[in-house]
Amino acid sequence: MAHNWQKRSQSAQGMVEFALVLPVLLMIILAIFAFGHFFFSYITTVSASREAARYGSALGPSENGIARFTDCEAIRDSAVRVGSIAGLSTVTIYFDDGANQIEVCPMDGGPVAHPELIGLGDRIVVEVVTNYQPIVPLVNMPGFPIKSKSTRTILRNAPVGTAAVAMPVQSGTKENTSLTITSDNPDYSKVGVPVEVYWTMTHTGLLAAPTGNVKIIGVDDNSGNGPIDANCEALLTVGHCTITPLTPGPWTITATYDGDALYNGSQDTEGHQVYYFTAVAITSHNPSPSIVGSGIDVQVFYTFTPDPPVTGGYTPSKLLTITDGSTTCNPATNTTGPCVIPAYTDSADRVITISYPVDDPYFLPSIKSVDHVVNAGFA
Repeated sequence: MAHNWQKRSQSAQGMVEFALVLPVLLMIILAIFAFGHFFFSYITTVSASREAARYGSALGPSENGIARFTDCEAIRDSAVRVGSIAGLSTVTIYFDDGANQIEVCPMDGGPVAHPELIGLGDRIVVEVVTNYQPIVPLVNMPGFPIKSKSTRTILRNAPVGTAAVAMPVQSGTKENTSLTITSDNPDYSKVGVPVEVYWTMTHTGLLAAPTGNVKIIGVDDNSGNGPIDANCEALLTVGHCTITPLTPGPWTITATYDGDALYNGSQDTEGHQVYYFTAVAITSHNPSPSIVGSGIDVQVFYTFTPDPPVTGGYTPSKLLTITDGSTTCNPATNTTGPCVIPAYTDSADRVITISYPVDDPYFLPSIKSVDHVVNAGFA
């Protein structure tokens, strides 16, 4: 009997010890699961930001046919492919020079609005946020964000993935290039003011990158003459340069790549309008104020000033218009007045406006207004 009692006592003791140890063991197991899930989410978030930054800093066109660093949608997709399994919520993409922010990718997935602002050696910065939700409800702990920020220098000579192998070129066979002028800024300009011309160039095939330069030339469509700026020969793929039109009227801007031993040349043109800017002003309107019943006409004196000063025989082709709402006169542009407005017969105040019209091919329109007081006459 004593022996059986001793066995039952040991068995009961083991059950008590197991009951005491079990909660601790379960907590350790659950903690391992919780930490493993958190560590997985953290590593996935970091990998997503790194992959997106790596993609956006690499050489060559994206799957959408534009330079990788300009394709915000493709950069964001590369982060989502890696981070979606961990519950990725937001991807923010911007560019800086190490100290100042230069450009931001739109959140709607469109391309970079001003790729010309991003120079060689600037950085792409990708910030990724994942909403982490604990999977072990040991305590009432709410979810929290896991953030990762990755930066890479845009070298434009470090392609993502395995580098393409240069294929042998058959005699007389070259790959094609496509040169596109993306903007001419400002899109219409003032005589003598530099115009920034931006372009991109893509190529087909798996050959090495094209060599050589892109040249920009601006030609006055009226005279056939135009400046070639020495700074307009620049590196390929994405670039910009400056030309300075010195005559007004329509211009044609041409970007040209001459090609090399492996690539055919390409060309693109863009129309550009150059103007003299103008400023009009009313220098006086006498008498001021006018007196109803005085019978004195209002003499309006004015100025019309082109900017810069006109050279080369260009003259304004339209007349100025001066009006007070009821009376209009069209003085010649080469005088300063007066424009005569008949004496007022009622005491309503007027607004006198001078304007130069919009349809001059060489001079931009302008407008200016002044208040004119008309007082009632004396009995």
